[in-house]
Amino acid sequence: MEVFSITLTSSSEDKMSRLTRCLSDAFADLHSLVSNSGVWDVDSDSGRLRYVDRHAGSNEGEHRAAVLRHAATGMAEYVLLESETALLRSIARKQFRYDRDEDLDKIVWHCGQFLYGSGATEETGHNADSRSRRKRKVAKELEAFLKQQPRIHLDGYVTFRLASYREELREVVEYAVDEYVMDKQYQEFISLLKYFVCLQETKVSVVHLIHVQDSQFSLYDERYEPVQSRAVDRVVAEMVEAEINFEDMVVSHLISIAPERIVIHTRQEELPVIRTIEAIFDRRVTVCAGCRSCGTFFEGAFKPGDRRST
Repeated sequence: MEVFSITLTSSSEDKMSRLTRCLSDAFADLHSLVSNSGVWDVDSDSGRLRYVDRHAGSNEGEHRAAVLRHAATGMAEYVLLESETALLRSIARKQFRYDRDEDLDKIVWHCGQFLYGSGATEETGHNADSRSRRKRKVAKELEAFLKQQPRIHLDGYVTFRLASYREELREVVEYAVDEYVMDKQYQEFISLLKYFVCLQETKVSVVHLIHVQDSQFSLYDERYEPVQSRAVDRVVAEMVEAEINFEDMVVSHLISIAPERIVIHTRQEELPVIRTIEAIFDRRVTVCAGCRSCGTFFEGAFKPGDRRST
C-alpha cells in the first residue's frame, strides 16, 4: 500500500539519489518505534519516489503518523541541502534586483556567514541551532501537508508554499545585502586611501607600530625613539574617522608620516585595524609576531615619555 509519494521537477538520478538518502537517514530509527515493513520505489525517469508499506493496515493510526513524520524530516533535510542556496539567490535577484553572478555570489556568501558560520557550508555549518530550527519549521509544514495530501510535488511546494521559511530567508538576504553594500563601500574607500598613499612622497624610512592592547598603539622610528606627532591632514582625518570608525587615529598618523616601511609589532595579527593598515599600505607593511626588539614593550617596559597615537 502506498503511504506517500514525492515528485521532483526535472529530476536526475543524482537528485533522486540525494532525496532517497535524506529519507533513508530520516527513517533509520523508525524500526525502533513501530514495525517497519516499507520499501522505496524510485523512478528516476519520471522523478517520482514512492514509499510502499506491505504491512496490512499500516496506512492507519500511529504507524502512518510516524511514517509521515519521518518523511517530512527527510524532505526538510533535502530542502535545506538542495534548495536553500538557490532560494537565497532567487530572493536576492527578484526582490533586491541583483542580476550579476558576482554580486549574487557575494550576497549568498554573506548569507552563509549568518546562517552557517565563518568558513562553513550547509552540511558543516557551525550555527547548528539555527539550522535545526529551520529544518523543524520546514518539516512541520511538510508533515501537515502530507496528512492531508500524501502526494507532493516537492519543488513546487518549495516554490509556492513554505511562506514562513521563505520570509526568514528573505530577512537573511536583506541583512546580507546591507553587509555587501557596506563591504563594497569600505573596499572602495580603502582603494581611495591606498591611491592617496601612493601619490605621497615618503617622509621617513621606517616606522615601528607597537600594538600594546585593545586599540592602543605607539609609533617609533628606526631607533625605537617615539615618533614626534605631526599635524594630521584634516581632510584625511575626517575621512578616516567617518569611514573606518575606530577610536585611535593611527591610520591618519601613518598617512601623514608617509613611511617607506611599516613594521607592526603585535600579538593579535587578525585585529581589524591591522588588516586595514595592511590593505592601505600593502607591501610596505611587515607584521612581527615577536622579536627581540619589541619584547620589552609587551612586557610593559614603556618609558614615561612614550608618545602614543591614541
